[in-house]
Amino acid sequence: MGISTSTPRPKKFLGQVCAILRVKHYICQIKKSSLLWIRRFIRFHHKRHPKEMGGEVINAFLTHLAMDEKRWRC
Repeated sequence: MGISTSTPRPKKFLGQVCAILRVKHYICQIKKSSLLWIRRFIRFHHKRHPKEMGGEVINAFLTHLAMDEKRWRC
């Protein structure tokens, strides 16, 4: 019965985002939608952490949505 001296692991990125949205009292649907889009963004960039990316990758993702998925066309 030893006592664990290890430090707690930090929350993963999406867990941190979820916690922030909860503290700011966002409604459930907004939280779900935000997390969905963040997941898509991270997957599009091959699971790189957003902290490692700059502004140009946001433009690349939006261009992908507009050109490849045609989500932003009227």
